[in-house]
Amino acid sequence: MNDTPAAPATPAERERAFALAEWTEIRAQMLQQLQQIWRFEVYVIGGLALLYAWIFTKAPQGDAILSRRLLLLLAVALAATAIFRLKIEYAILLTLGRYSERLEAYLYGAAEAPGGWQAYLGERKPDDLSFKAVFGRYSHAGWASSLMLAFTIVLLLAYGGFGTIPCTPGPATPAQRTAHLSARQTARHGGARPPDASRRSIPPGHRAPPDSPCRRARPTAPRRSAAGA
Repeated sequence: MNDTPAAPATPAERERAFALAEWTEIRAQMLQQLQQIWRFEVYVIGGLALLYAWIFTKAPQGDAILSRRLLLLLAVALAATAIFRLKIEYAILLTLGRYSERLEAYLYGAAEAPGGWQAYLGERKPDDLSFKAVFGRYSHAGWASSLMLAFTIVLLLAYGGFGTIPCTPGPATPAQRTAHLSARQTARHGGARPPDASRRSIPPGHRAPPDSPCRRARPTAPRRSAAGA
């Protein structure tokens, strides 16, 4: 039986064993990073879909135009923030992948040892990578993020009421309600005003009187006279 202890490993063997263990750990971290990115993407898409559904079905009805515009602006801000966060996550994944590539080149004898993860990370920070570098590598994620933001902006422009003056008329005064109701009843009775028209109140939820400040604020096109036509 040979009781001779094994000879200590050479520095090159220890360096290679360290690189192999480092590569195994980096691959596991890349898988975890991918799973985290997939979960985040599902949350973002699901959250925006729920926000869109709420905006167009359950949004506050005070001033519909202004409320919807503000909510759609919030959706655009959330989409932009999500894209920025996705860029950071993919930049981390790209940095891990590049370090794994350096380790593989060393293990196959095509390059020198990269010097460890911390040394590599100190020289190549994920935050320093540009959007072009990140989404150029992961082009499908870049296109999906761009389409998500573009869709949100299109909704904002189409349903945000731009070009329409938001109008939130206050409650009509008793005189306005009486005059509006009297005019309607006079027209309904062929020009004869009912004697009790002034004592009736406008029904709940009735539209604003024609002389309300809200309607006067809307711009109207100038009418052309017959003589000037």
